[in-house]
Amino acid sequence: MIDTAIVVSAVSGTLSLVAATGAAFIALRSKNKDYENDYYKQVLQRRIEAYSYIEKLILNFKTAVPVAPNNLIHIVFSGEESDDPCGIHRLILDLSTQSFWLSDEMFAKSREIDLALLERDTFTSWHEFGVANYQKFAVLRVDLEELYARDLGSLHMVPRFLRHKRHDRGFNVTPFPPSVFIDPKSKEQAS
Repeated sequence: MIDTAIVVSAVSGTLSLVAATGAAFIALRSKNKDYENDYYKQVLQRRIEAYSYIEKLILNFKTAVPVAPNNLIHIVFSGEESDDPCGIHRLILDLSTQSFWLSDEMFAKSREIDLALLERDTFTSWHEFGVANYQKFAVLRVDLEELYARDLGSLHMVPRFLRHKRHDRGFNVTPFPPSVFIDPKSKEQAS
């Protein structure tokens, strides 16, 4: 007959092996989950940083000052005349470097504001441009705020964001207004 001590020893050895394998598997899964969570924290931090630029952009178009009876102008257009009032072009450039971390809709709306700012060349001053386009920028700002509020509610859903992030493989040319380009012939004629 089989000695009971041998059987008990074999069973306990098998159980120890199963327990050790199970513990190693759980520890490995836990490490992988920790790695994944750390990655998601980094993605979330990058997204929060990108959305801070959106907050600044909203603020530039949220504050308005009166310029005449029944006329308002966004504060970004009310200061001294310069090529970049309130650093709005610098802000949009900084925002575009963070575009991957924004929702596709949010980036598209910020780009719409950028393209609208390019229309300034048809006006003699930023002030005149701001008065003429007050309503347009007010609507764009409201759209931006709505997207911002929606996106903040799902900012923490990193796996969903990464799954749904659109990756454009094509090249999109920004349609600049004709006034942005300088005709080389006009330079030669001026000299």
